[in-house]
Amino acid sequence: MKKLSINFRDGREVLKSYWGYLSGGGLVLERQDLREGQSVMLNLVIEQSHLAQSVCGTVVRRHPSRDESIVALEPGDSRRLLQVALADADVDVVAELSDFDHAEDSCQVRLVNVSETGCCVRVDDEHAFPVGSDVELSGPGFDIVGCVVWAVGSDRGVMFSADEDPNGSGQLSLYLDTLR
Repeated sequence: MKKLSINFRDGREVLKSYWGYLSGGGLVLERQDLREGQSVMLNLVIEQSHLAQSVCGTVVRRHPSRDESIVALEPGDSRRLLQVALADADVDVVAELSDFDHAEDSCQVRLVNVSETGCCVRVDDEHAFPVGSDVELSGPGFDIVGCVVWAVGSDRGVMFSADEDPNGSGQLSLYLDTLR
């Protein structure tokens, strides 16, 4: 397994390199020293915040003419990568959270992190959307149904409904690609 250190200026630069079209997510890297099929361990450093995350993957495509390699990440590593990138990103992913049982309860939220099965959103009102609320999270290019499974302060953990989207955050991953 080849070990590499990859530095990104900030979280936005990580999101620009993120490749959401792969089932487990991936990264597009400007590297000439990789070959298709090669296993890699990437130590990613975000210089602005000094955050670091190690992820593993496999080089699935190499574009010699553009000096690009696409690395498919191992299951779970995509979630950790996005959490670190969003924590540092100077990007507010704004969405709307609506309560199915109380149609009048709707507010804008900030997406804090995302995984294959759910996300964390930050609300303005600490009493809004208690645990057990069936919700819909919608934004530009995504519309996902889920349930609030935890609440701490102004943060809400939303588990995506497998019935609505068996890929979990598929639509959300495609949206994150638009931030490139």
